[in-house]
Amino acid sequence: MTSEIVTLKGASGQSYRFALATPGARFNKVGAVYAFLAWRVRSAPFFVAYIGQTSDFMRRFRHHDIWPEAEAEWGTNLIAGTVLENPQARSAMERDLIRAYAPPLNMAGDMLTAQAL
Repeated sequence: MTSEIVTLKGASGQSYRFALATPGARFNKVGAVYAFLAWRVRSAPFFVAYIGQTSDFMRRFRHHDIWPEAEAEWGTNLIAGTVLENPQARSAMERDLIRAYAPPLNMAGDMLTAQAL
């Protein structure tokens, strides 16, 4: 991760701080909530293509099935991540952010489940 921080705001109004990284970054084996962002000009708003959570960020990103589509179809060029080890807290944050941003790759097909919302 870089030292650059971005804030994502959930539907609840809660603000969450995320560290930014490029796709080639090395990630730690930690629980995390993450977002795939398209952000070309730092003075412009970013676009949230996908939000997820994992108990092992290092393994999840290395084998992520959504990243190629996010990059090709939505211009995703950054990963935003925040460490959060508690599984219930990760799920709650993920749901809150999905409700706020309605990322297209979370909403596609059967990925929109009662568990996600």
